[in-house]
This record gives sequence, C-alpha cells and structure tokens, in this order.
Amino acid sequence: MQAELEDIMVIRVPSKLPETDIPVPDTWLVQYDESAALPEAAAGLGVEHCDCFAIQATAWLPPLVLGPLAAAPASGTQVEMYEGSLSQPAFVPVRRWENDGLYRFRRADHRLVCQIFREGFWHSVSQERGIYLELDRLGVEPRRNLRWFSEEGRGRERFGRLIVDWGKPLPDLQRRIAVMCTALPPEFGQKYRTITYSNVPRAVAERIAMSLKQELGDRND
Repeated sequence: MQAELEDIMVIRVPSKLPETDIPVPDTWLVQYDESAALPEAAAGLGVEHCDCFAIQATAWLPPLVLGPLAAAPASGTQVEMYEGSLSQPAFVPVRRWENDGLYRFRRADHRLVCQIFREGFWHSVSQERGIYLELDRLGVEPRRNLRWFSEEGRGRERFGRLIVDWGKPLPDLQRRIAVMCTALPPEFGQKYRTITYSNVPRAVAERIAMSLKQELGDRND
C-alpha cells in the first residue's frame, strides 16, 4: 500500500509474521532523494524527524562482560553445556559442571536459565550474551560469526545485510538496533539456518560486531 502527499511518497509495509507469532505494528517508509529534505518531509506528514536511531544507539552498547555472581545448580539438576565447536553449535547434556563454560538448566521454580561457570564461580547471563562470551573464551579464529554483505546499486555501498546463525543469535540490545535499521522483523532462512537484518549501515554492523568481541565477516566466512 502506498500514498502520495504532494511530492512525498509513503509506503506501508504490513507485517508478514505468521498469525501464531506475537503481532507487530506495520511499518511506514518514506521515499526521499536527499537526506537534507527529510525534516521538511516529516513536517509535511505531521511527525518529528530524528537522526538514525541505530547509529546513535550503538554508542550505548555495554561491554561484553560476565554477569553478577549466581548460585550453583541444585544437586541432581539436569544440566546442558554449550558446545560452540560443533558444526551446529548447541547445548548438550553433561553429567558434571566442573569445567569453565556456558550452562543451561532449570531452577527450582522451573525457570530455564543460563549461567557461566568461570574459575570456580557462577555468573548470571542471558543465553545470547553467554554464547558470545563463550565464543570469546574459546578464542576460535577467525572471530567472524557476524557477516555483512553490501547492497547492490549506486550509492548503496554503505548499506547491506547483517547475517548471523540461528545458534548464535544477537543479544537483545544488538538485535533491537539491527531491527531499527528498517523497523521490520528479520528474515529467518530455513535452508542455511540464518537470521538476516536488512538495510544495516556498515558502521552499525561493525559496532555491533565489536560489542560482541567479533570481527565483521563477509561472503567468504
């Protein structure tokens, strides 16, 4: 759906998520020729213009560090350990948790949690941040678990697709920043098991990768 207001073209992009997913609002795109004209175009639509949120928000990304201290799993708890060295990284059951690593288990309240075990201490962490902390600890080179492909077309070299694997999803803040580059949900590729974020400036992709102690890979990674 699209509408024109004088010389402003507004395009409505409805959500394509299945009905079983949590609904998200539709996205409205405004076509323009020069960025300098955006404030006037926004005023014509009755909205306020602001600079790219994604670029601004990358400055707020926290460092990738261990979380607060946490209690060890209760005796008899079934525990899984993250194996990042597998071709398809996954959590696998383990009998003991004496080695450093990222673990997942259910607490007494039945809540599934992730915790990192380092040098004899447990630390709370989200699963996504824990995975990148574990990848950093393992030190697998090259550290290019995030890939970026530039778009085709004149003047679009600085924009592209940011791609991560299903088994290495972006943490909440990084994911929200990547989504805000289009305000559209990412695409989930079934064949190669990837998550793709579109229209991501290279500068944003580089800062997201840096915040996760990663290098930005390309088509060859």
